[in-house]
Parts: sequence; structure tokens; C-alpha cells
Amino acid sequence: MLRGLPEGYVARPARAEDAQALVALFNLDSRRALGLDMHDAESQSTEWGTPGFDLERDTRVVHAPSGEPVAYAEVWDLGAPHVRLWSWGCVHPKHVGRGIGSALLAWKDERGREALPQAPVGARVSLRHMVYSGDVWPSRL
Repeated sequence: MLRGLPEGYVARPARAEDAQALVALFNLDSRRALGLDMHDAESQSTEWGTPGFDLERDTRVVHAPSGEPVAYAEVWDLGAPHVRLWSWGCVHPKHVGRGIGSALLAWKDERGREALPQAPVGARVSLRHMVYSGDVWPSRL
């Protein structure tokens, strides 16, 4: 569940057939930040096929009322000792400032907490969010 989305927006886990549309969203974001397309459907499908990564559990896609995918988030926790988790996400520039990024951050925190019972007792667990180097825009999401 993804709470805090604007009215009419819905979220669900990513599916393999979403790769092409999501790559277009990811490249829109990488062009904004770096001036380059950094993603392709083949690499995305390979990444999603990484052992231990589960689209249902580890991803969320937000769709606008039009049905267009406008945001995405993922959390990576691929195994023991479950102490260093990674996350990434993006929001379409036309949909920034509506609370979508905040809703995805809350979901990533929630998903990250699922690792806590699997971590060693007393271990420090961190959830790190990846951004493009020098990109100050995520603070606006």
C-alpha cells in the first residue's frame, strides 16, 4: 500500500511488461540530471531478474489518473546480513510537488523496516538512497 498519493493516483508493484514505459521515465530523469539516457529496457529486465530481487515486494510504480506511469521506487535487500539496503526512485517533472516523492520515500522506509528482523541483533541497519552525483533536485520531491 502506498499512502499519501494525490487523488486519482494509484500505485502498484512493477511488472516485467512495464520495463519500456519505465525506462522512458527513468531516461527523462537522467536527461534532466545528467543530459544523458542512462537506462535501456534490456538492462532493466536483467536488473529486475537479479536473484533475491522481487518486483512484487521491492518496487512501486505510481500511475497518474491518465494511466501514465509518473513515478517509481525500488528497494534492494539481497540477503544476509540485511544491514545495508539501497533504494532509488524518480518522479516525472510534471508531477513533482504533489507529494508523490514523499509517499514513495515513506514506502521505502516501510519496505526497509522489513529487513530489521533479519539483521543481526544490535546491528546498525541503513537504507541508502541513490541519486545522480551533483543532483540537487531530489530534495524537491
